[in-house]
Parts: sequence; structure tokens; C-alpha cells
Amino acid sequence: MWAGLLADKLDSALAQKFLDAHEQDPDEPKREKGMDLANNSSGLKASAKLKGLKKFSKENLLNQFKNDLESNRLIVIRPKISSAKKGARK
Repeated sequence: MWAGLLADKLDSALAQKFLDAHEQDPDEPKREKGMDLANNSSGLKASAKLKGLKKFSKENLLNQFKNDLESNRLIVIRPKISSAKKGARK
């Protein structure tokens, strides 16, 4: 979603530069970086598709985001719940 909004305000090439720069933290876990890069790419593609169809709006971008999320086309890292926390969730 964030990538699609950036691409709307900037051109997609400049948005890509900002998004890539944000992922340059050497301390970011590899798994999280992979998720971010893949989801950024999805957001940029969704923005370009909607703009190409002359249907770009925040609402349409949000609907595309929800659809991609529900269709498992986005990467989601679910936090691990420790066994101590599992027992506390009743």
C-alpha cells in the first residue's frame, strides 16, 4: 500500500529509489527485507495498473491491497508466539 501511495505522489522510478533506500539497513533481518521488497514491488505494480486503467484512487488501491492480501499475493510474517504466551491466551 505504502509503495502504491508513493508511486502516486512521485513517479514510480523515484518511488522505487526511496523504497530501496529504506531497505538498506544492514541490521534488518533478511526475512523481513525480502517481505518488504516483494510487497513494495506489488504496490508499485498495483499503482501502475490502476493508473494505466485511469482508475487510480486511494480507495481502489486499498481494495487492490485487500484483494492481494486475501489472495495470499503479499508476504506476511506472522510473529511467533512463545509457549508461555500461548498458555496465557484463554
